[in-house]
Amino acid sequence: MKNVKAILIGLLVSFFVMTFFEFVNSLFFPFPKGINTMDLEQVRVFTDTLPPIAFIVVLLGWAAGYMTTKRAIKMGLDVKRVVSILAIILTGFAALNNFVFLPGVQPLWFNIVGLPLFAIFTYIGYRLANK
Repeated sequence: MKNVKAILIGLLVSFFVMTFFEFVNSLFFPFPKGINTMDLEQVRVFTDTLPPIAFIVVLLGWAAGYMTTKRAIKMGLDVKRVVSILAIILTGFAALNNFVFLPGVQPLWFNIVGLPLFAIFTYIGYRLANK
């Protein structure tokens, strides 16, 4: 039960951090009125108009989320390393979900940068939490 609790703490903190960045981004780049956000083609047309900074903010949110996963777990509970790694991997799968279920919505450079970002910032967060 302790391990499940630790994973949930890590995931919740990570998702909160990522969602915060995306919320702030939406204040500067809101969806147009009348857009059906369930229609990928309408979303794709909208994202084609966004400047690169809109995607960079999302990537920064992902990076911050990855780095906070392990730290949140360590602050909350003393658990085995494998539990922390599992929580970090689950966080990464959530981001990969965007690539799989929202194909073509983000520009190609976003996907190319986003995948290594997961590994790099997960490692940084892991190292910082173990100091």
